[in-house]
Amino acid sequence: MTSGWRINPLAKTHLLRVTMKTVTPAQLLDAYSVLHPTEHKTPEHQDPSAARADLERIFDNWLKRYLDNPQLALSIAKTNWGGKVTTALFKALGIKQPKTKSAMLRALMEMNEIVGQYCFPTGIVYADKTREDPTTRDYKRLGYLNYATLILTLEPDCKGDVAHYVTAEAAKLQAMRGQRFSIAGNMQVTLGSDIAA
Repeated sequence: MTSGWRINPLAKTHLLRVTMKTVTPAQLLDAYSVLHPTEHKTPEHQDPSAARADLERIFDNWLKRYLDNPQLALSIAKTNWGGKVTTALFKALGIKQPKTKSAMLRALMEMNEIVGQYCFPTGIVYADKTREDPTTRDYKRLGYLNYATLILTLEPDCKGDVAHYVTAEAAKLQAMRGQRFSIAGNMQVTLGSDIAA
């Protein structure tokens, strides 16, 4: 996986490096050819393997632009070439394509880029780094895992793949019951104890 840039919604002047879901140029070309079978007919006088290699180079260039700056590469206009390639990317990845660019960017981000884990004195807060909670002006909270009880509490609107990811991440700590866990500097807690100490 390679990385692209995104704007931190809480500090709009800061660019953060993120990992985006991607495919090979061959996979992207195959998906594009399924969606638009008449666009890349090989001329009779041209070698089919050379023609395919040329097309893969074109799609490789698009993938490089996408990974370098996904916000500029992705297009919501399905009538232009960039929009068709965007649709092919979602097809190749097997992901339903959202309608807005912000939703597309989110769908293409790796889950660990969306969900952050923040250690607090009594537990871990899981938060969505791509969304801001307007009431707290902080990242949108998804769930909380108490160190002492190891009980995970999900927010009511934490659902689907995000909920599965948060639950799986919390399960890693729940499996460490009885072990010491560093939360800051030399401060540690015992996971699963009645009193976090």
